[in-house]
Amino acid sequence: MTRIESAAFVVVLDDTSPQHIDDIARRFLHGDGQLYFDKSFQIIVCKNGVSGFNGEHSKLDGLPAARVIDFMSTYKHSPSHPMPLPPMPAPIRFHISDDMASLIRSACHDFAKFCGNFDLKILNWTRFGSSQIKNFKLSPDAFYQMAIQLVHFKLNGHVPVAIYESAQTKKFYCGRTEVGRNLSSDALVWMRAMVDPEVSVEKKRELLVTACKYHTAYLTAACNGQGVDRLLLGLKLIAQENKYPVHPIFEDKGFNISNNWILSTSQVSSPYSYCGYGPVVEDGFGVCYSIRDNAILSSMCCMKSHKVGIAKFHDTMRQTLSEMEMICEARIKANL
Repeated sequence: MTRIESAAFVVVLDDTSPQHIDDIARRFLHGDGQLYFDKSFQIIVCKNGVSGFNGEHSKLDGLPAARVIDFMSTYKHSPSHPMPLPPMPAPIRFHISDDMASLIRSACHDFAKFCGNFDLKILNWTRFGSSQIKNFKLSPDAFYQMAIQLVHFKLNGHVPVAIYESAQTKKFYCGRTEVGRNLSSDALVWMRAMVDPEVSVEKKRELLVTACKYHTAYLTAACNGQGVDRLLLGLKLIAQENKYPVHPIFEDKGFNISNNWILSTSQVSSPYSYCGYGPVVEDGFGVCYSIRDNAILSSMCCMKSHKVGIAKFHDTMRQTLSEMEMICEARIKANL
């Protein structure tokens, strides 16, 4: 185990040959219990040549992992960089006691049970991407974030929920992420307008622009170290470690509802890969996305026990993106 733990990463050679994009994503996210997932970063290569990676999130963010994959993909396609042959692998023999074997069997059973209640679909949207959204005079990230919120709003009885977006703070020493709190009064007004047939297309477009501007401003502030969540978390942990009384804010009902991340989201845009992860609460969704020039790739995950289900979330997203395209194009046509 010392040799494995001291390695920078692990390469997993998988005997399966997944074909469909959903099956490929599911294989790399959790597999079937036969893949090694205990390093912070492992590259997985399937029998049919399909490859990907699995990362342990506490030590690794999605963006650095995607950059490693981008570098490898660029290197692979560059004829000026011949690939050196790696040293021949040598087997490592494991000596497993009966007690350890029993624990492994128990862990496999628990893992299989968990995966059996996990559902996933990949959205491969090719009608438009960042280029067209920019033509709409909107931020591509804000545009898709509004879509995620509206999808859940439609499926949740028009009740808004807390939504988390990762805000990168890597410009700071040892910086990782802050929270982009994307549910705003502006977003709620826009979502209500979108489900109201009495509201004009022009008004819906106007409200979308306002909501996107607020989203971009908050996310920019969070990336600049002006968010609130990491500070509050640090204060709470300091209090717990030093056995200080917990401040009443951490017991507040509204505060806890606002930290129940029903929608956990992040953008990890890459020309070669896309990322995905599961929900962070039992009744939530995990939505990771890559916005390319002419497409949007998005991983969507939830538990099979969820009252909505991932198929309906996926189909409602396709419908919602079409609706948002329609209200944005109406303005362009009006100006011609």
